[in-house]
Amino acid sequence: MQARLAAGQKYEVGYQTEKTGRSAASVKKAVKSGNNRRRIERRAASFRWC
Repeated sequence: MQARLAAGQKYEVGYQTEKTGRSAASVKKAVKSGNNRRRIERRAASFRWC
């Protein structure tokens, strides 16, 4: 697995949505803070459910 996530790639965003249980919009929002996968997983997990 790569260390970085490309937010423009649907399959990468889709994988992270399944892994974290968050929406694609939440994952893309997390990517704005940096594209490191571990950081994105932590950031997406901290978002509240809407």
